[in-house]
Amino acid sequence: MNFKKLLNNLITISIFIFIGVYLYNNKSLIESVNFNWLYLFPVLFLSICRYLISAIIDIKLFENVDVKIKFYESLNLTVLNTFGNIAGPMKIGSGLKLTYLKTKHKLSIYKYFAINTQYAILHLLGSLIILLTIVFINENRYKNETLTLMALLISALILIFIFIKNFNFEENKDKFNKYFFDLITVFNFKLIKVNKFELIFHSLSHLLFGFINLYLIFKMVGFNSMFIESVYFNLITSLTSVATITPGNIGVLELIHILFKELYSLSSGEVVFLTMATRIVSLFSLMALNIFTKINKSNLL
Repeated sequence: MNFKKLLNNLITISIFIFIGVYLYNNKSLIESVNFNWLYLFPVLFLSICRYLISAIIDIKLFENVDVKIKFYESLNLTVLNTFGNIAGPMKIGSGLKLTYLKTKHKLSIYKYFAINTQYAILHLLGSLIILLTIVFINENRYKNETLTLMALLISALILIFIFIKNFNFEENKDKFNKYFFDLITVFNFKLIKVNKFELIFHSLSHLLFGFINLYLIFKMVGFNSMFIESVYFNLITSLTSVATITPGNIGVLELIHILFKELYSLSSGEVVFLTMATRIVSLFSLMALNIFTKINKSNLL
């Protein structure tokens, strides 16, 4: 075991211990939760629907790089990818997905990262538009936090585009690894040329289902929050998933949500509990889909 892997495992174990001790010392929080079982089925249903939409998005996305994958195959890859990212560090699920597509469909590493990066940036821009809309239509108490989030996101995008705009890649191509150069040229945005409107529709559906699902999770665990707070929670969760350090970003996600806890009108303990609830819902949904694909004899795992 190399040092980096050992360090990652130690960090992960430490975070699990910390969360366990925290919850043990705050047993009153768990005991005070008014769990409403009526929300459980719609929560699981919407969560499963989001994974089904993710599978459809992948089908449409990879058609842009001449890779044709069937629905059950895409669904399996979605489950494999998500399970891997939850169980392992540094988005190991994405690596497993890439390995399968490279072996089965001869998809190059460059095209895999290029098409996913382009889609991720468009998804990020969509999130920015939603945040901007919230600023103008919602009450002032959300304005400062929203503007802070937007400033961070816009700054990151501006830095990326300034770097790409002003750097002469052709003259310096020999100084870079081929894959690094190819990945930078992703920002020409020439790959997504088919199924654009379908991708936009499915992406918006995925976001909307996520907002509604999280709002119902708020209600399920007895938190009297507004719909707009579930929107914030969902967007911040999505943005933190761009870079993962620990398995499922456990600890990191909780910390970031605690920093923005004023947005949700929740205490630090309630934020930790809510993130745990969303993880449990995701795991049960993935297990249900895994069983479904096994029954249909289309399981890749």
